[in-house]
Amino acid sequence: MYYRSMKRRRVRKAFILVNTIGTVGYLFLLTTWALFTAVILVLFIQSSSVSPSTITVVSEGQVAAGEASVAAQITGYVITVAVVLASIAIFVTLPYFIARWSSRFLRHVMKLARVGNSKRAFFFTKCIVATLPLLGFAFVGLFVDPVDMTIPAVHIATIFTGLLAMICFLFQTYAARSLNLSNSDIW
Repeated sequence: MYYRSMKRRRVRKAFILVNTIGTVGYLFLLTTWALFTAVILVLFIQSSSVSPSTITVVSEGQVAAGEASVAAQITGYVITVAVVLASIAIFVTLPYFIARWSSRFLRHVMKLARVGNSKRAFFFTKCIVATLPLLGFAFVGLFVDPVDMTIPAVHIATIFTGLLAMICFLFQTYAARSLNLSNSDIW
């Protein structure tokens, strides 16, 4: 009985380790896609925008700032505490939900594409999804000349985050194989 308890603890720790590595990979993957989408939107806006006009604001006078009332200060503190607590909750739970949702989505795509459900196939599917924004940048670079140096810098950051995602997925797959986790245990 003691041996089973130890084995369950070991499997639980392996599960947490492997999926933490996968979660970091999914966060890098999400960052890669966000950067790619941002660049595409910026290029689209640059190509469709007209010259910007400047708007001048004329102020009539300044309002003197007075002392804030005690009720306003307490309300401000309560709102600040609520925002901090909500931020902590989001910071803790969001990576978990991103990893779980991404894993389900990729497994659904694998099922639709009739790809086998193995650790290797799952790893290659994640790598393909991480490579798509890089291929998109190569395609966009053929047709659009960037106006400033921001887009090439974001391109380099996207390559970097895509590679980090693939490295995390590689470590996740290697750790899952080494620790004998089943394919269904991997996010």
